[in-house]
Amino acid sequence: MSKIIPSAYKHGFTDADILCAWDNYVWQIVEVQEPPKVIRLGYDSKARALEVGGVFDSEDWLIIHAMKARKKYLQQVPMPVRGYLL
Repeated sequence: MSKIIPSAYKHGFTDADILCAWDNYVWQIVEVQEPPKVIRLGYDSKARALEVGGVFDSEDWLIIHAMKARKKYLQQVPMPVRGYLL
């Protein structure tokens, strides 16, 4: 299960937009830190490419971040897949 925390709303995306991109992601990047953070790149319900960040607590994914996908993450996606995100 995924829970959206208030910081994820900073850029004005709705629950539906955030969960659509999180649940139907095209690419996932794991940032090695403590706790590990996952960035998922996917589309929201309006076909906008988003980056959505989450951390796993003992039972749920906590979605902590959502915004328009930035170049620094898009560049980490292999080229055949990247074309779908641009």
